[in-house]
Amino acid sequence: MRSEWASGGLVALILYFGYHAFAGEQGLWRWGRMQHAVAEKQALLSEIQAQNEALQSDIEKLIPGQVDLDFVEILARRDLGFVYEDEYVIIEQAR
Repeated sequence: MRSEWASGGLVALILYFGYHAFAGEQGLWRWGRMQHAVAEKQALLSEIQAQNEALQSDIEKLIPGQVDLDFVEILARRDLGFVYEDEYVIIEQAR
């Protein structure tokens, strides 16, 4: 009788720890989801770092005394709609 209780208790204990090892708050399934989230965040970080490097490059082109005039013209055309007097502007309608 005693060994039956011991066996039942041992099975219950194994089931309890087995459940928590896989489905618990810090189980394997949660760990897998966390690894996936970390990979997504690292990809986002890489993208943001690339954007940051591009912005740093643009900033270096605008340092007083070292201004890249071609870059300034590109910014004026893109952001301010600058055109020269002898240029034609073709406006394309959205479909």
